[in-house]
Amino acid sequence: MACPGQLAVYNDSYIPGLKILSAVMKCAGNKAIMQLHNAGREAIAAYQKFGR
Repeated sequence: MACPGQLAVYNDSYIPGLKILSAVMKCAGNKAIMQLHNAGREAIAAYQKFGR
């Protein structure tokens, strides 16, 4: 994660929550897109998993 509050999608444990989010969005007639972001060396070290 690069910044606090970013949507996390880096492992399958987030799928159930993303399914709920997508169902709510679809029910309201919305569509979603996702932009992948790799902060690289600009990432905040406290938010990194470091091999976990």
